Order: sequence, then C-alpha cells, then structure tokens
Amino acid sequence: SPLPTQALYDALQGAPVHEYRHAHRLYGAGDLRRLGLTRRQISACVAGGALQSMRRGVYLLPGAPEVVVVAAKAGGRVACVSALASPDS
Repeated sequence: SPLPTQALYDALQGAPVHEYRHAHRLYGAGDLRRLGLTRRQISACVAGGALQSMRRGVYLLPGAPEVVVVAAKAGGRVACVSALASPDS
C-alpha cells in the first residue's frame, strides 16, 4: 500500500475541485474516508505532518493561515470578513 502521505495526495488529486481541493478546507474523518483513506492512513498523515488535527475527527492541511487554525480548533469556520481582515490571506 502507498505511504499515507502519498495516499492523501492521490486522494485529493482525484477529488472534485469544488468539494475537496480547497487549500484551507476543513476535512472531517468521513470526508477523508470517502476519498479512500483508512483510519490508519489518516493517523499516519497526522503523525507525519501531512494533516493537522484541529479537534477530534476534524483535519486541515498544513500551511493554513492562523485565523483558520484558531477558528477550526474552536469549532468554527472563518467568515468572509475575517478572511479579508487576515494578513495571511
């Protein structure tokens, strides 16, 4: 089987752009499972730094602006106004 990071990359490359390939999209465990990743691969991606765990069952790709990370860890999402006000955007 492919390395977990490669499996994640392959899954995202084959995913519909409008659904899964947004750079700062939050991924639920169910989203990643629908893309073909196993629980073990998801855990390995987190351990290897290919995914960041925001809270139980919610993941983000590395490199997201701090405002996105803070909102995700708090259980929220960034609205348009917050995104525009962020110096990272």
